[in-house]
Amino acid sequence: MQKGNKMKRIAVIGMGYVGCVTATCLARDGHTVVGVERDPGKVAAINAGQSPVREPGLDDLLRQQVDAGRLSATTDIASAVQQASLAMIAVGTPSQNDGGVDIGHVQRVVEEIGAALRGTQHELTLVVRSTLLPGMLEERLAPALESSAAEPLGKRISLCNHPEFLRETTAISDYDHPPFVIVGATSPDVARSVLELYPTGTAEHVVTDTRSAAMIKYTCNAFHAVKVAFANEIGTLAKAFGADGHEVMRIACKDTQLNISPAYLRPGFAFGGS
Repeated sequence: MQKGNKMKRIAVIGMGYVGCVTATCLARDGHTVVGVERDPGKVAAINAGQSPVREPGLDDLLRQQVDAGRLSATTDIASAVQQASLAMIAVGTPSQNDGGVDIGHVQRVVEEIGAALRGTQHELTLVVRSTLLPGMLEERLAPALESSAAEPLGKRISLCNHPEFLRETTAISDYDHPPFVIVGATSPDVARSVLELYPTGTAEHVVTDTRSAAMIKYTCNAFHAVKVAFANEIGTLAKAFGADGHEVMRIACKDTQLNISPAYLRPGFAFGGS
């Protein structure tokens, strides 16, 4: 259990890869977590201490949290969110045939949560962990939540986004040692309620607006793709010239003043001159 963070009761909706890892790590850190999943088979597996996804170290960690009573699963989303102070949405946002992003699953979850809170006095911070394009939270999810809850956001129901940066096979380590913990929120209090989930000192806590937070996830993904493509092109050229591409990139990466650094990575005018 981590020290210094405020223990909460949390609902994690969507017990796929991101949701299962997130829920298990939150439970390990002392929070009481209920995973919500439509698939009864997954729910039964989790409650039996079996991970529904493959990830090194997750099986043992999940079983420990279930045995300790800090992690359980259910198909009842209404019951889960009505007992939680914070709910995380971690359902998929698959690509459409035209290349767009399908947030239908996320929107349906948002509407179900709003309906579950409608007519109650329950306060909830709703955190979207799923990957969203900028504008989707503001223009589609927020209105859907307000409509289903039959009240404006901000008083007892809050909505924010919290992008994840988990890689398969290293997800638990990535959760514990992220490059930063970022929350996109319109209120400092809402951002604080999310950042309280994590111990201080492990990574920089960053609060920004909701559109920028969504864009950061896509920026990081795109930059990783640029690096892979660039390294492969250098490798191809190096081989053609009889050079060692791995040695070339190893030495190039030693330059942390210009090559692997914030240098030149700021929006501005086109480059030119020497």
